[in-house]
Amino acid sequence: PGHAHDWRRPGHGAEDSGPRVRSGRTRQDTKTPFRRARAGTLAVVAEATHRSLILARLLTRAGDHAWGLAIPLALLIAAPGTLRALAAYYLTTRLAVVVAMPLIGRWIDEADRLNVVRTGIVLQVTGVIAAALLFQRAALPEAELTASLGAIIAAGVVAQVGGIMMHV
Repeated sequence: PGHAHDWRRPGHGAEDSGPRVRSGRTRQDTKTPFRRARAGTLAVVAEATHRSLILARLLTRAGDHAWGLAIPLALLIAAPGTLRALAAYYLTTRLAVVVAMPLIGRWIDEADRLNVVRTGIVLQVTGVIAAALLFQRAALPEAELTASLGAIIAAGVVAQVGGIMMHV
């Protein structure tokens, strides 16, 4: 500081148009066209990644809500005239998530986030597919519905736990 060639001193261009290199040009002027193009490409890639993440989140949430609508409709078709199956399903799945959440939360805190998301996706897809296969036999006699309801609830618990893990 204090020398005639010090580019940081006031009066030597330090206060106008951004940081300067010793030659008096701005640092942006010293970038090659390749560096500027690469920076632009990175911005495009970052924007595309951001959009992909938003789309993935939108699809995941839409799937969760669609599943939340499909379950009551399927249970009402499987057991017309009663809400017992629906009440048993929701009470059991929600209670299971509340009881399991401390253990799941500890695991989420300690595990790699990508591994948590992958595990959540696998659990959610497995639960949904299992429940969908069980619901294919929608109009069951009451005795068979009671026997199948346990498996449907287990599949629902797996799907709910997977869905909760997706909210990392």
